[in-house]
Amino acid sequence: MANLGVAPPNFSTTVGNFRLLANDLYFVPTNPVVAGVGDYTLFSDDEIDAYLILQSNVYRAVGLAYMGLANTAARQAESIKDFDLAIDGRQKAEQLRAQADAFFNLADKADADSGLSFHIVDTGLQCPCGHELAEHLQSYCVTGCSGLIV
Repeated sequence: MANLGVAPPNFSTTVGNFRLLANDLYFVPTNPVVAGVGDYTLFSDDEIDAYLILQSNVYRAVGLAYMGLANTAARQAESIKDFDLAIDGRQKAEQLRAQADAFFNLADKADADSGLSFHIVDTGLQCPCGHELAEHLQSYCVTGCSGLIV
């Protein structure tokens, strides 16, 4: 299965940033050769675009992609032992999940550092009809009862 994408990666784009973070940088020329297009090891540009649509934070998108790789590895995992040779493929899924978690943690940190996160707080204000109001809402009840905040 071909993982076609812009080659070499353009690191000024989110797809290029994704490739850098996911370490999906190595490609071979297509057959027949198409200028500016390569066959990558892990992901096509279309797959990366799909992850970036699902998660706009590139760290979270890479984490999602690694969770997908972990799911595939878990489905294919097997343990083989023959005389003095033992191969245990079950650990690969765990390692990929750990990498995904690391990217999710980076995404959480980036979200917190950006100031785009919000906290829900109890303002203690209530509408006469009993609905609670958040601090940023108007001074009238959002349910339309026309009651002033008390």
